[in-house]
Amino acid sequence: YIKRVTTGLPFVLWKTAMTLDGKIATRTGDSRWVTGEKARRHVHKLRAQSDAIMVGVGTVIADDPQLTVREGARGREGERAKNPIRVVVDSQGRTPVDAKVVNGEAPTIIIMGRKACEEKLDKLWAAGIKILCVQDVEGGVDLRYSMAELGKMGINRILLEGGGELAASMLAEGLVDKGLVFIAPKIVGGRDAKTPVEGEGVELMSQALAVSRPKIRRFGDDLALEFYLLAREE
Repeated sequence: YIKRVTTGLPFVLWKTAMTLDGKIATRTGDSRWVTGEKARRHVHKLRAQSDAIMVGVGTVIADDPQLTVREGARGREGERAKNPIRVVVDSQGRTPVDAKVVNGEAPTIIIMGRKACEEKLDKLWAAGIKILCVQDVEGGVDLRYSMAELGKMGINRILLEGGGELAASMLAEGLVDKGLVFIAPKIVGGRDAKTPVEGEGVELMSQALAVSRPKIRRFGDDLALEFYLLAREE
Protein backbone atom coordinates (compact mmCIF):
# COMPACT_ATOMS: atom_id res chain seq x y z
CA TYR A 1 0.00 0.00 0.00
CA ILE A 2 2.78 2.43 0.93
CA LYS A 3 4.62 1.72 -2.34
CA ARG A 4 1.48 2.36 -4.41
CA VAL A 5 0.52 5.53 -2.56
CA THR A 6 4.02 7.04 -2.71
CA THR A 7 4.95 6.01 -6.26
CA GLY A 8 1.67 5.11 -7.96
CA LEU A 9 3.08 1.66 -8.73
CA PRO A 10 2.19 -1.69 -7.14
CA PHE A 11 4.75 -3.69 -5.14
CA VAL A 12 5.94 -6.56 -7.36
CA LEU A 13 7.16 -9.92 -6.10
CA TRP A 14 8.79 -11.98 -8.85
CA LYS A 15 8.49 -15.73 -8.31
CA THR A 16 10.15 -18.33 -10.48
CA ALA A 17 11.31 -21.93 -10.17
CA MET A 18 14.30 -23.49 -11.85
CA THR A 19 16.46 -26.61 -11.82
CA LEU A 20 20.06 -26.67 -10.58
CA ASP A 21 21.22 -25.88 -14.10
CA GLY A 22 18.93 -22.88 -14.38
CA LYS A 23 16.06 -24.25 -16.49
CA ILE A 24 12.37 -23.49 -15.97
CA ALA A 25 11.26 -26.18 -18.45
CA THR A 26 12.71 -28.91 -20.63
CA ARG A 27 13.60 -28.32 -24.27
CA THR A 28 10.08 -29.51 -25.20
CA GLY A 29 8.49 -26.95 -22.89
CA ASP A 30 7.42 -29.37 -20.16
CA SER A 31 7.48 -27.68 -16.75
CA ARG A 32 5.27 -29.84 -14.52
CA TRP A 33 6.60 -29.94 -12.01
CA VAL A 34 9.94 -28.21 -11.44
CA THR A 35 9.47 -28.05 -7.65
CA GLY A 36 7.85 -30.29 -5.08
CA GLU A 37 4.56 -30.09 -3.24
CA LYS A 38 5.77 -27.92 -0.32
CA ALA A 39 7.10 -25.25 -2.65
CA ARG A 40 3.92 -25.28 -4.73
CA ARG A 41 1.83 -24.97 -1.57
CA HIS A 42 3.82 -21.88 -0.61
CA VAL A 43 3.15 -20.37 -4.03
CA HIS A 44 -0.60 -20.71 -3.40
CA LYS A 45 -0.08 -18.89 -0.11
CA LEU A 46 1.68 -16.09 -2.00
CA ARG A 47 -1.20 -15.94 -4.47
CA ALA A 48 -3.66 -15.70 -1.60
CA GLN A 49 -1.72 -12.72 -0.22
CA SER A 50 -1.59 -10.90 -3.56
CA ASP A 51 -4.07 -8.58 -5.23
CA ALA A 52 -3.08 -9.77 -8.70
CA ILE A 53 -1.06 -12.44 -10.50
CA MET A 54 0.77 -11.38 -13.66
CA VAL A 55 1.92 -13.61 -16.52
CA GLY A 56 2.78 -13.17 -20.17
CA VAL A 57 0.67 -14.55 -22.99
CA GLY A 58 3.40 -17.06 -23.77
CA THR A 59 2.75 -18.75 -20.43
CA VAL A 60 -0.99 -18.76 -21.12
CA ILE A 61 -0.52 -20.42 -24.51
CA ALA A 62 2.13 -22.93 -23.37
CA ASP A 63 0.71 -23.99 -20.00
CA ASP A 64 -2.94 -22.80 -19.96
CA PRO A 65 -2.71 -22.00 -16.21
CA GLN A 66 -5.78 -21.24 -14.13
CA LEU A 67 -3.93 -18.80 -11.82
CA THR A 68 -6.33 -19.28 -8.92
CA VAL A 69 -5.78 -20.01 -5.23
CA ARG A 70 -5.88 -23.55 -3.94
CA GLU A 71 -8.85 -24.27 -1.70
CA GLY A 72 -8.00 -23.66 1.94
CA ALA A 73 -5.33 -21.03 1.31
CA ARG A 74 -5.41 -18.01 3.61
CA GLY A 75 -4.90 -14.32 2.93
CA ARG A 76 -2.65 -11.81 4.71
CA GLU A 77 -5.05 -11.44 7.65
CA GLY A 78 -5.70 -15.16 7.95
CA GLU A 79 -9.07 -14.99 6.23
CA ARG A 80 -10.11 -17.44 3.55
CA ALA A 81 -8.51 -16.09 0.43
CA LYS A 82 -10.29 -14.94 -2.68
CA ASN A 83 -8.82 -15.48 -6.10
CA PRO A 84 -6.61 -12.54 -7.08
CA ILE A 85 -7.06 -10.62 -10.32
CA ARG A 86 -5.35 -12.35 -13.23
CA VAL A 87 -3.27 -9.99 -15.39
CA VAL A 88 -2.02 -11.16 -18.79
CA VAL A 89 0.53 -9.11 -20.72
CA ASP A 90 -0.45 -9.77 -24.34
CA SER A 91 0.83 -7.10 -26.70
CA GLN A 92 -0.62 -8.74 -29.84
CA GLY A 93 -3.92 -10.04 -28.45
CA ARG A 94 -3.09 -13.75 -28.75
CA THR A 95 -4.96 -14.94 -25.63
CA PRO A 96 -7.30 -17.80 -26.68
CA VAL A 97 -10.95 -17.20 -25.77
CA ASP A 98 -11.10 -20.72 -24.32
CA ALA A 99 -8.02 -20.25 -22.09
CA LYS A 100 -8.51 -20.99 -18.39
CA VAL A 101 -7.59 -17.43 -17.47
CA VAL A 102 -10.81 -16.25 -19.11
CA ASN A 103 -13.07 -18.85 -17.49
CA GLY A 104 -14.78 -16.40 -15.14
CA GLU A 105 -13.47 -17.95 -11.91
CA ALA A 106 -11.56 -14.75 -11.16
CA PRO A 107 -11.43 -11.25 -12.69
CA THR A 108 -9.02 -11.01 -15.62
CA ILE A 109 -7.27 -8.01 -17.15
CA ILE A 110 -5.47 -8.35 -20.46
CA ILE A 111 -2.89 -5.68 -21.29
CA MET A 112 -2.74 -5.16 -25.05
CA GLY A 113 -1.01 -2.86 -27.45
CA ARG A 114 -3.30 -0.34 -29.12
CA LYS A 115 -3.03 -1.94 -32.54
CA ALA A 116 -4.12 -5.30 -31.12
CA CYS A 117 -6.98 -3.61 -29.27
CA GLU A 118 -8.32 -2.22 -32.52
CA GLU A 119 -8.26 -5.62 -34.19
CA LYS A 120 -9.14 -8.10 -31.44
CA LEU A 121 -11.01 -6.26 -28.70
CA ASP A 122 -14.56 -7.41 -29.37
CA LYS A 123 -13.98 -11.15 -29.00
CA LEU A 124 -12.38 -10.90 -25.57
CA TRP A 125 -14.79 -8.22 -24.40
CA ALA A 126 -17.61 -10.59 -25.24
CA ALA A 127 -16.01 -13.12 -22.87
CA GLY A 128 -16.26 -10.57 -20.05
CA ILE A 129 -12.58 -9.68 -19.95
CA LYS A 130 -11.33 -6.23 -19.00
CA ILE A 131 -8.92 -4.91 -21.62
CA LEU A 132 -6.24 -2.35 -20.85
CA CYS A 133 -5.05 -0.78 -24.11
CA VAL A 134 -1.59 0.78 -23.81
CA GLN A 135 1.06 2.25 -26.03
CA ASP A 136 3.02 -0.19 -28.17
CA VAL A 137 6.79 -0.12 -27.62
CA GLU A 138 9.49 -2.09 -29.34
CA GLY A 139 8.98 -5.74 -28.52
CA GLY A 140 5.84 -5.32 -26.42
CA VAL A 141 3.80 -2.81 -24.45
CA ASP A 142 4.63 0.10 -22.16
CA LEU A 143 5.02 -1.81 -18.90
CA ARG A 144 5.63 1.20 -16.66
CA TYR A 145 2.44 2.87 -17.87
CA SER A 146 0.59 -0.44 -17.45
CA MET A 147 1.76 -0.78 -13.86
CA ALA A 148 0.68 2.76 -13.10
CA GLU A 149 -2.78 2.00 -14.49
CA LEU A 150 -3.00 -1.13 -12.33
CA GLY A 151 -2.02 1.02 -9.36
CA LYS A 152 -4.90 3.40 -10.14
CA MET A 153 -7.22 0.39 -9.90
CA GLY A 154 -6.13 -0.08 -6.29
CA ILE A 155 -3.83 -3.04 -6.90
CA ASN A 156 -1.17 -2.89 -4.17
CA ARG A 157 0.68 -6.20 -4.54
CA ILE A 158 1.41 -8.18 -7.71
CA LEU A 159 2.85 -11.68 -7.88
CA LEU A 160 4.82 -11.89 -11.12
CA GLU A 161 4.71 -15.50 -12.34
CA GLY A 162 5.39 -15.03 -16.02
CA GLY A 163 8.12 -16.65 -18.08
CA GLY A 164 11.60 -15.46 -18.88
CA GLU A 165 10.70 -12.80 -21.44
CA LEU A 166 8.25 -10.95 -19.18
CA ALA A 167 10.64 -11.26 -16.23
CA ALA A 168 13.46 -9.78 -18.32
CA SER A 169 11.30 -6.83 -19.37
CA MET A 170 10.01 -6.13 -15.85
CA LEU A 171 13.52 -6.31 -14.39
CA ALA A 172 14.93 -4.08 -17.14
CA GLU A 173 12.26 -1.46 -16.40
CA GLY A 174 13.03 -1.52 -12.67
CA LEU A 175 9.51 -2.68 -11.85
CA VAL A 176 10.41 -5.65 -9.62
CA ASP A 177 10.81 -5.01 -5.89
CA LYS A 178 11.46 -8.47 -4.49
CA GLY A 179 12.38 -11.89 -5.84
CA LEU A 180 11.78 -15.47 -4.77
CA VAL A 181 13.63 -18.08 -6.83
CA PHE A 182 12.93 -21.74 -6.08
CA ILE A 183 15.79 -24.11 -6.92
CA ALA A 184 14.96 -27.78 -7.41
CA PRO A 185 17.62 -30.53 -7.06
CA LYS A 186 17.29 -31.60 -10.69
CA ILE A 187 19.35 -31.24 -13.87
CA VAL A 188 17.60 -31.25 -17.25
CA GLY A 189 20.14 -29.68 -19.63
CA GLY A 190 19.35 -28.53 -23.15
CA ARG A 191 20.63 -25.43 -24.92
CA ASP A 192 17.08 -24.65 -26.03
CA ALA A 193 15.49 -25.08 -22.61
CA LYS A 194 14.05 -21.84 -21.21
CA THR A 195 15.65 -19.94 -18.33
CA PRO A 196 14.06 -17.67 -15.67
CA VAL A 197 15.26 -14.46 -17.38
CA GLU A 198 15.44 -14.39 -21.17
CA GLY A 199 15.68 -11.23 -23.29
CA GLU A 200 18.98 -9.96 -24.67
CA GLY A 201 20.81 -9.90 -21.36
CA VAL A 202 23.83 -7.76 -20.47
CA GLU A 203 27.14 -7.87 -22.30
CA LEU A 204 29.45 -7.68 -19.29
CA MET A 205 29.30 -9.30 -15.87
CA SER A 206 29.86 -5.84 -14.37
CA GLN A 207 26.47 -4.85 -15.82
CA ALA A 208 24.59 -7.62 -14.01
CA LEU A 209 21.65 -6.51 -11.89
CA ALA A 210 22.63 -6.65 -8.22
CA VAL A 211 20.29 -7.87 -5.49
CA SER A 212 20.41 -7.29 -1.75
CA ARG A 213 19.55 -9.03 1.52
CA PRO A 214 19.59 -12.57 0.08
CA LYS A 215 18.08 -15.22 2.34
CA ILE A 216 17.83 -18.96 1.77
CA ARG A 217 14.76 -20.94 2.78
CA ARG A 218 13.95 -24.61 2.40
CA PHE A 219 10.74 -26.25 1.21
CA GLY A 220 11.16 -30.01 1.35
CA ASP A 221 13.97 -30.89 -1.05
CA ASP A 222 13.76 -27.50 -2.76
CA LEU A 223 15.68 -24.37 -1.80
CA ALA A 224 14.37 -20.85 -2.25
CA LEU A 225 16.48 -17.72 -2.55
CA GLU A 226 14.63 -14.62 -1.37
CA PHE A 227 16.05 -11.16 -2.08
CA TYR A 228 15.30 -7.52 -2.81
CA LEU A 229 16.34 -5.56 -5.86
CA LEU A 230 19.18 -3.23 -4.90
CA ALA A 231 17.83 -0.40 -7.06
CA ARG A 232 14.80 -0.17 -4.80
CA GLU A 233 16.97 0.76 -1.82
CA GLU A 234 18.96 3.53 -3.48
